[in-house]
Amino acid sequence: MKMYVIFVLACLLTRSSRALNLEGQALLELKSKWVDEFHHLDNWNPEDRAPCNWKGVNCTTDYDPVVSSLDLRAMNLSGTVSSGIGGLTQLTYLDLSFNGFSGAIPREIGNCSKLETLFLNNNNFEGQIPPNWETYPF
Repeated sequence: MKMYVIFVLACLLTRSSRALNLEGQALLELKSKWVDEFHHLDNWNPEDRAPCNWKGVNCTTDYDPVVSSLDLRAMNLSGTVSSGIGGLTQLTYLDLSFNGFSGAIPREIGNCSKLETLFLNNNNFEGQIPPNWETYPF
């Protein structure tokens, strides 16, 4: 019985160490609201440990890499940008231009406090610009 418990714990620990990190989960939440007609994002795999090799995603080269850039320009994506964007707190570059995104720009983008470059042009966003954007350097 004791060996069985140790085996189960080892399996659980191994599985949790392979689980997709929080930024990958945030990206998958974003993707769940999108239509990707041309399958550009098919390699966004929830079985990966981190999203660093996903199309359009660039990460830092640290031991524990974080998403620093998201470049999805001109991929013919449509849908809404969810509050999950706020989970990419280390993002410095975001390009969603030349797609078919619609709806409001989520205020949670304000959680991306390191954002320096932002392209949202040539989409169908509507509503007001989130008020917390006045403090951004871009």
